[in-house]
Amino acid sequence: MSDFKNSYELVTMITLCIHAHSDACSRKGYLHRDVSVGNTLIYPEPTLTPDGTWEEVRVGLLTDWELAKSVKGTVDGARQPDRTGTWQFMSASALADPKKGIIVQDDMESFFHILLYLAIRYLPHNCSNVGGFMDAYFDGHHKENGEYFGGVVKMNTMRNGELTSADAPITFYIKEKPANPLAQTARTLVGTHSSSANSPIASHQ
Repeated sequence: MSDFKNSYELVTMITLCIHAHSDACSRKGYLHRDVSVGNTLIYPEPTLTPDGTWEEVRVGLLTDWELAKSVKGTVDGARQPDRTGTWQFMSASALADPKKGIIVQDDMESFFHILLYLAIRYLPHNCSNVGGFMDAYFDGHHKENGEYFGGVVKMNTMRNGELTSADAPITFYIKEKPANPLAQTARTLVGTHSSSANSPIASHQ
């Protein structure tokens, strides 16, 4: 997924992965439960054009469904012996509760974390300490009674709807059209499909 050409293609590829996730849930009744950068790919799909020639069209592909589970088995209150997912992209609420059953909202939040992970690494923005931000947001954790829990930065972002670094709002400088696709997608993902941390992410121009 890191091979995206610009911010618009990044959002498009992730959106296509969300559509695949939606189809799996609505048509087949399965939840992915490990939505991560490693499981979202850009695939050059051979496509027949109206003039009868073939060309490759880049599409988003959601892969690695080994941990998928029936939606009926993931109702709130379900208990799992071990966490399911990739730490950096798990929802804030899943990281806050080691035994939490993964539900649709958790997977939707994971798509936002993928978007942020790739945007902060490859797109222009005003964050001066990328390494420090990524460590705190994606790898942050604390230990209590022998168990690991997620860090405060991701949880506060989900709860407060503010994406900041050194207490300053993070701004992405987007030139492509349509205007500000990152903010639009962030609003959709976290505003509509937030996990039980449940607060929409602020959109930054």
